[in-house]
Amino acid sequence: MEITKQGKNREHYLTEIDYDARTAVCRICGPTKLTRKKHGNKYGFYCNTNILNNYKDYYSRQPAEWHQERRLKYDGRSIARKSSLKCKYNLTVEEYDEMFKALDGLCQICRNPETEKDRTGVIKWLAVDHCHTTGKVRGLLCAQCNQGLGNYRDNTDYLKAAIAYLEA
Repeated sequence: MEITKQGKNREHYLTEIDYDARTAVCRICGPTKLTRKKHGNKYGFYCNTNILNNYKDYYSRQPAEWHQERRLKYDGRSIARKSSLKCKYNLTVEEYDEMFKALDGLCQICRNPETEKDRTGVIKWLAVDHCHTTGKVRGLLCAQCNQGLGNYRDNTDYLKAAIAYLEA
């Protein structure tokens, strides 16, 4: 049996530590999961319930403005979008927004707004259309037009043949 002092609250002593199963018995919380945390250059195992309570305590003391600012700053969708635009197309969110406003939020081909929704039910952003060989951004398209161009592999001969077929 091993006894260690844990965290700021010295009352949370861990006993019967099983490092493989990541479980222990806390003197206050009872059976608990272990959480591995880094302090300085050392790692230690701590009572998971105590850590969660400390986090809850910290967040509950913060003002509403702090929570709102944090939600905006760390919104997963906006971070993913910013990263994706920069990595895939070398575009900033501001440049995308300028293109979007110039088009009044409409697709450059069909002149309709985006209607397709993502898996959470939120309407998707217009897709960034780009040349797959040069990487140059051509414009913003709705999902249907973007997929249509993709299905024709950006080949103008295929598109001309499709137009001739439709007009026949």
